[in-house]
Amino acid sequence: MGGINSFALLPDQLQVVSVGQERKLSFWDLREPDPIQSIALEGEALALSISSSGNFIVTGGKSQVLQLWLFEGGNRLADGMGHSGSINR
Repeated sequence: MGGINSFALLPDQLQVVSVGQERKLSFWDLREPDPIQSIALEGEALALSISSSGNFIVTGGKSQVLQLWLFEGGNRLADGMGHSGSINR
């Protein structure tokens, strides 16, 4: 099991989203010991942020691609390409 590179608490303060060395976007309920959902990523994500509404997630990492996700269902909405290096924050 790899380490967590970034995580963010949702506005409800009961859920967390994380990315890490396992190359997964993981959704957690803080009342449960295991992720409620994990989505395989194409590369290791180093950074993650959640919109103030809690509806959208943005990830970025070594693949140099910024990805926009919908929180409900974990669907990827868009990719932002063109970065010249790893996305670290």
